[in-house]
Amino acid sequence: MEIEPVKGLHIKTQFGIDKSSATFSNFLPSFSQLYDTSSLQGNVQVRTAANREYDQNLTDIFNYTWINTVRYDKTVGEHNFSILGGYILDKRTTETVVNSVKGIPGNDPEFRVLGAGTSNYYASGTKTPQAIESFYSKTEL
Repeated sequence: MEIEPVKGLHIKTQFGIDKSSATFSNFLPSFSQLYDTSSLQGNVQVRTAANREYDQNLTDIFNYTWINTVRYDKTVGEHNFSILGGYILDKRTTETVVNSVKGIPGNDPEFRVLGAGTSNYYASGTKTPQAIESFYSKTEL
């Protein structure tokens, strides 16, 4: 938006927002797999029901930029001059939540929720704000 409250004085402001969210999930089902004992010396790998694991990661991103400028233009005789001043604020915030649980009661997709687990609850999160401010000016004679 730009206004000219008096002749030659221009005031302008701009504002922009960027918002996004993402959810990622991972499920480790129970299984048992027998290997050929002749080549792997009888190794057996098993993921029991107690080890079924479900992880969920949530990320929110909110960014905005705000730009304000003031410009004054003046002509005196054959001479033109212009003065410009401005301010910019650019702010970015990322918030992440990580949750994990073991002991999911079955391999069925209906059980893939954090509340269905019975052990090893884990939750963590971060919030990372960042900002930069700038003031600037310019004169043309």
